[in-house]
Amino acid sequence: MKAPTVGADVVSGMTGGAAIPSVTAATGEKKKLMIVEDEQDARTMFTDLLESEGYDVSSAVDGIDALAKAAAEKFDLILLDIVMPNMDGVEVLQKIKSDPAKYGTPIVVMLTNISGDAAVEKAMELGAAGYKLKIGTEPDALLKDVRDFLAGKVQNVETEPVSPSFT
Repeated sequence: MKAPTVGADVVSGMTGGAAIPSVTAATGEKKKLMIVEDEQDARTMFTDLLESEGYDVSSAVDGIDALAKAAAEKFDLILLDIVMPNMDGVEVLQKIKSDPAKYGTPIVVMLTNISGDAAVEKAMELGAAGYKLKIGTEPDALLKDVRDFLAGKVQNVETEPVSPSFT
């Protein structure tokens, strides 16, 4: 199953400029996100950016670490790298989706550097909400995409990069 592609101009118009808060309205709690990325610089950059917007962000260095954290704490959204040591992102996604009692039902967005990769297609078939190309993603575009995924406004799409800000 190939995911439809949504251009940056279409994605930007999805919220009509309205900000989606980083807290859950009913409880006042911050939205919980997990960044699963084996590259330390990218993990730190994503974490710092999302924390600066008020999200409660945890990070994991590989798939095994991610599953342990997802079992211990329920997340609203997980940004999950595909290519990692010890356990790849597709296997992590499969385990999360197959055991909602253990891992909850987070929105999972795959992170990749390769558009059209077979692993991306497999992840989409397993229930990933979408995927994000790491190379060339503007911080503002990433924040907007996270808000849109959390608001349920983006599903099963690739969000295209705009410039070489994250690697």
